[in-house]
Amino acid sequence: MFNFNWISKYRNELFGLAMLSIMFHHFCENYWQAVTAGVIPAAHVAAKGAFFLGYHTYVGSIGVEIFLFLSGMGLYYSYHKNPDLKRFYKRRMHRILVPYFLVAIPFWCIKDLVLQPLNMTQVMKDLFFYTFFSQGVAAIWFIGLLIALYLTFPIMYALVGKSRRASGINLLIIIAAVNLLMFVLDRRMPEFASNINIAMTRVPIFAIGTYMGRYIQRGLRIKWPSAAIFTAATILFGIYSHGHMTDVSTIRFCTMIYSLGLLMLLVWILHGIENLKKLNAFFRLVGSYSLELYLTHVTLRNLMKTMGCPMYRIHVFAGMLLGAVVLSLILKPLTDLFTKIGAVRIGKGFLNLIYCFHKLAPVKNQIALISRQSDEPSLDIKMIASELKRESPEITVRVLCRKIPDGAAGKIGYIFYIMGPMMHAIAQSRLIALDGYCIPASILHHRKSLTIVQMWHAMGAFKKFGYAVLGEKEGYSPQLAKVMNMHKGYDYIFVSSEACREPLQEAYRCHMNQMVVMPLPRVDFLRREEYVKPTRERILRRYPFLAAADKKNILYAPTFRKNAPGLNTAYIQRLIEKTDFTSYNLIIKPHPLMKEKIHSEDALIDTEFTSMEMLSVADYVITDYSAFVLEAAVADKPVFRYVPDRKSYQNRRGFFVDLDQAAPGFASEDAGEVMEAIRENRCHLSEVQKFAQKFVEPRENCTESIAQFLLSHMDKTSRAR
Repeated sequence: MFNFNWISKYRNELFGLAMLSIMFHHFCENYWQAVTAGVIPAAHVAAKGAFFLGYHTYVGSIGVEIFLFLSGMGLYYSYHKNPDLKRFYKRRMHRILVPYFLVAIPFWCIKDLVLQPLNMTQVMKDLFFYTFFSQGVAAIWFIGLLIALYLTFPIMYALVGKSRRASGINLLIIIAAVNLLMFVLDRRMPEFASNINIAMTRVPIFAIGTYMGRYIQRGLRIKWPSAAIFTAATILFGIYSHGHMTDVSTIRFCTMIYSLGLLMLLVWILHGIENLKKLNAFFRLVGSYSLELYLTHVTLRNLMKTMGCPMYRIHVFAGMLLGAVVLSLILKPLTDLFTKIGAVRIGKGFLNLIYCFHKLAPVKNQIALISRQSDEPSLDIKMIASELKRESPEITVRVLCRKIPDGAAGKIGYIFYIMGPMMHAIAQSRLIALDGYCIPASILHHRKSLTIVQMWHAMGAFKKFGYAVLGEKEGYSPQLAKVMNMHKGYDYIFVSSEACREPLQEAYRCHMNQMVVMPLPRVDFLRREEYVKPTRERILRRYPFLAAADKKNILYAPTFRKNAPGLNTAYIQRLIEKTDFTSYNLIIKPHPLMKEKIHSEDALIDTEFTSMEMLSVADYVITDYSAFVLEAAVADKPVFRYVPDRKSYQNRRGFFVDLDQAAPGFASEDAGEVMEAIRENRCHLSEVQKFAQKFVEPRENCTESIAQFLLSHMDKTSRAR
């Protein structure tokens, strides 16, 4: 009797044999390519090379099919035992991604940057398999296939592993669907079909392994004559098809059938030589290192071929294999170490490794202004960039502004943005200035000469943030903050007045001597007529009704309530309902992070101008807990605060100061009362001015002061610090 449970019993030995088969196939492939190119003379082929060519023709890469069958079976065992998706993905991704990145990053950097005159963009495309689909670059294609199969395995399990009744039919549908897809692609998109053929045509054998997992686990037995007939028939069929067929997809389909017979033959042999413990132990050892051997073997082989090494020569190939074995012995414990360290730390290590290659570029006479508050430069950044260019035309000013997008695809794209343009700009700059937490600024190992300045995107010190809300509902966890080096690495931190030093020291966990009193350029914009007048004219050209003499303009700029989307719109609607539109124009400036749409026939919902620009036409300002109250005060505007969730917001977020005591103007939880206070003009400008002077140091030419500070400290970086 043939017991299918033997496949599970000899799983590691079979993985080892599959790996040995793949490596020998690669040598035979090298030999065949050399024969085809005329490098090896015919006499040598007849005397010594017939076996290599025969193996290439009649056995080929069948070890891949055996490997995938065993992988499908193994995943069935694991998922059937514990269908916890989080645990499943965590274990599988750690097992494959950690060794992959440890090998693939140096491999692609060496190949694309050292051996070929390419760039980091190409490295990223190769590393994340973009070029596999677009150009058919298949150096490490097998890992890309495994990642895809692991990610979709719960679906595969539901189709062919879970339901006994429908699984057989579903398996046939999957096999037919893959072959039909390749048939259509061959005719409609032949180049793309050629690129993905090596991976797509292997999906059916993985599905068969998953399907058979149930029967292997239960120890299905068949009589030896039936097993022998199946084994012989499939092997003979495979040998015949390999020798007589030319279509790649057809050959791969036949190889799938061929591999099942060969797998059974290998199981029989292993069962027969069970007493040869040393031989079995060798196969098991190779099997336990199969993934590491695959990675080191294919990458070394590829690099040596790129360098022109004669890989068809046995001694050269054997030397490569020896190197692969040594690297595998290093890779496995290194993988275990990185797995223990954790995903976030691995990500940091990966980003720092990429950054090392960016730092090979020469440092320029450059300042980089970086923001993730918006996809467009803020007013402050525009004014600083313009002033830097005016004062020092020889300086290169790089402006990089991009928000972290929603969704997995957007976040993956942002990672590429960090690893590409952002890292390169930082690596080539003498100074970088930020207006918020910037991941690469805090987690990367920079040159000692680089100066990092945190300007922040708001003045004053009102709402708590950073370390001041660590572990709170609207803050980050202490563990994540520690791993991500939150707000670390700054040389200087701008504050808008002396009164802000103490609370912001809590937010940044920094030293007092790192803080520099330096109000933002927006102060110039709000106070100087050369900025205010043209801004007012632009807004009135767009919205002429705001110039009506019989109506006053009320600007409402609320804060963003994190994790409370319904409240953002509800409070705005209440204010709209209480507005007397016969006497007032209500201008609503939703927070940039607010995604809900607001509809009103009476109020102006503006998305074209910034809140600060709208101050130029505002007669009154309504806000809540936002630092915008300070901008309004700097602009000498009467300020009113509509705070319907005063207590709950205090509990969620908290404040550095008591706004009810510190902020000027009337405050109420009721929208009607706020509108009544505006009608009665219950706000004294003297209080507004006093408030502004406390939290924004009175200063002329703030933009020039910042530009001069940045330029002078960039100059200092040219000397050792």
